[in-house]
Amino acid sequence: MDDSNPFAKLGLQKEVVQFLHRQGRLDEFLRTYYRSIQIHIHPDRGGDSALAAAVNAAYDTIRRQPAHIEAWIKTMSNGHGINPEYLELIEGLTAKVEELQGVEKDYRKLQEQYAELLASRTGDGTKADVRRASPKAEREDVSTDDFEESIGRDFFGDAPEVKRPKARRVDAEADAAARTRKAGREKATPSIAEPIVLENIFLYDLKGKAALAYKRLELDGEAVRGRDGKYLIKTQQEWNDYYEHAYTTERKELPSLPLLYAMIERMHDEKHPALASVVQDMRENWLCAGTVINYQKDIATHKWIDSKYNVTCKIPLGNHWLDEAIKTKDWKQALQALFMPKDVERVPKVLHAVSGKRPYIWTPDTEGRKSNPERAVWLDIGTVRFYLYCYDYPFSGDGGRARGVRGESA
Repeated sequence: MDDSNPFAKLGLQKEVVQFLHRQGRLDEFLRTYYRSIQIHIHPDRGGDSALAAAVNAAYDTIRRQPAHIEAWIKTMSNGHGINPEYLELIEGLTAKVEELQGVEKDYRKLQEQYAELLASRTGDGTKADVRRASPKAEREDVSTDDFEESIGRDFFGDAPEVKRPKARRVDAEADAAARTRKAGREKATPSIAEPIVLENIFLYDLKGKAALAYKRLELDGEAVRGRDGKYLIKTQQEWNDYYEHAYTTERKELPSLPLLYAMIERMHDEKHPALASVVQDMRENWLCAGTVINYQKDIATHKWIDSKYNVTCKIPLGNHWLDEAIKTKDWKQALQALFMPKDVERVPKVLHAVSGKRPYIWTPDTEGRKSNPERAVWLDIGTVRFYLYCYDYPFSGDGGRARGVRGESA
């Protein structure tokens, strides 16, 4: 295996990579493939930390150096000595991605036809208006983000051998810091979408009393895009740095999990048409929340640019369906600290209604909580579950999208 080729390190076949690259589907496939692997090899899931680090490094190299993709493909050879069953699994995943992309394409065509029909009947409708108001949260999920149920639990059992890298924690942290500094300087394309305006939003403490109040909130009408028009993808730490810069110029912040949930709950209750676009963000990628959990100190820090709100948050071990976990006293208190809602028992119901998927929480195991106590919080809608990820490191991982919010305190 070529140690300098990141595709080879991921165990991918040349023909597969070459085909997807020509079709313009490589980026989406890699994101799906990467997440599927991490589900099984992440150290918090009982996997191997060195193997997970090697996979992270290979995937990150491809993301940072897209101009080198064709050169890497040329140096690849088909097979890499991989078990034929493993290659069959990869090809099956590729076919699944293509199938779902075809379904999504057909759905978009139907949307456009519906828009044209509505415009012809009313005389003032537009395609853009209909797409913005269509009930996408209620459609069949055709996301390619989550294949663990169809892939099976032994996904990485026949993977190629990966050399274990020597630990270089200082270099990794320095690299993350450099990426964070760059994130703050990166300029986004001004959004043309109207902000989502919500009034009188309250967040509640562990005793159910109003702790924070907002007279008016303006959530970005879409996730942040770069100069090329594509959505920016960053780690939580990179988004934090980005919004520290954005706050000085636009007074925008990265919404914490409680604030993000409160806005989603309000839009759900009011049947706000803009909720569909927020749901779409979570279907297509991860949505970042400005909340960090310290499992060693049992504290959840809900970050705002000009302040931080620390709340005692002792999250029990394990991964659970929220509607089942909330029946226990410890989990109910933990979810109150994470979401800060008026009625914590509504949380699983609202998230299920919004996404059409049963909400599920992922947390680190005992060893993971000791070795790396600080973890970021992300929201994601897969094909089977609504995921509340509470285990990714703030400065690393696959990254995801974010929306800024501008607030006026009550």
